Amino acid sequence: RDVSHAPPLLPLALASHPSARVREAAAAALGERMVAVPSRAPATLPPLLLAVTSASIAETKTTRGGLAAMDEARAVLAALRAATAGAAHPLGAPVALRALSPLVTPFEMDEMDEVPTSSKRGGSKAGDDALKLGFTAAAKTPEPKAHALALVLLADLWCHHKGAFPRLRAALDHASTSRDPAVLIGAAAALAKCARKDPAGACDLVGPLRFFLDPSRVPPVARALALETVRTMCDADVLDFYAAFRVVVAAAGEDESGAPPPREGGARREWARLLGAGWLDAAARPDAAAAVAGAAWECAAWNPGDSNDEGTREAAYGALARFDPETLVAPPGGDESPADAPVPADELATAYLTDPAPTTSGTIR
Repeated sequence: RDVSHAPPLLPLALASHPSARVREAAAAALGERMVAVPSRAPATLPPLLLAVTSASIAETKTTRGGLAAMDEARAVLAALRAATAGAAHPLGAPVALRALSPLVTPFEMDEMDEVPTSSKRGGSKAGDDALKLGFTAAAKTPEPKAHALALVLLADLWCHHKGAFPRLRAALDHASTSRDPAVLIGAAAALAKCARKDPAGACDLVGPLRFFLDPSRVPPVARALALETVRTMCDADVLDFYAAFRVVVAAAGEDESGAPPPREGGARREWARLLGAGWLDAAARPDAAAAVAGAAWECAAWNPGDSNDEGTREAAYGALARFDPETLVAPPGGDESPADAPVPADELATAYLTDPAPTTSGTIR
């Protein structure tokens, strides 16, 4: 039964439960209920954050390790995610950002004295004034993992409150100047989350996204997340695949017609998945579609004896299955010999029948 519209009284009571796992579930329930009925956010967020503060203070007075400490961390993270859900209401956005600000720069209580009186009363400028706090390019360098977490939570906040876009964009631009892998991965994860939630809105973030496509400047995990972001927007048809593909290839310093798959496993899998988005406009761009199909075939044939790389081949076969068969096995110009086809028909048939990738057989048309 759907309880997302039920009153939040029980989850609020359980937000102070001694068990961290109960508090985690209660926070998740509160987040769902604030999203379902945003008008509940202004009254729900203060007691939720008070419960989080009380639990954090109590935790600092105890010495825990292992699974207990992990459970406590998960409970706090769930509460912070619930706080971002409270931004679905305009009056909840200032409270949510105030809760996240300490992750980036220490938030002093006397800073509230600098906020205009209308903001403190929840006036019309409350959201805009509060969003000026924290997450600025001039912020002091925080602890890298906390910074990465803050970026992902800020993306959560943007998913519920589009007014946070300037802060999100500034935070991502600032993160792209970091040399810490954790921060770069956190920023790329934030971009991927935005694309999954709102592909059209995420198109406004293509500026910082370009940075994360360069394998010489970011770790492989960050590039894999950036490739996933591009694929998500292309699949939603809010980004032209072939224009995006040129940017992706150029960022890697390769030629569009001969771009090899990335060496790192995670980025290579996302590269193979991205190629499948080329089916959408393949009929209108046969030459470009042939090059993309050939790149997908190269991924499918990547080190077929390595059982640890089945994920790449699985993704490549899935990409090939999205194309019309004629695009794969027919030469794009129509007059060339079968040897000019993007994918050799006999080798493709043999691969489908013999490759050990777990879901290869599921991609046969």
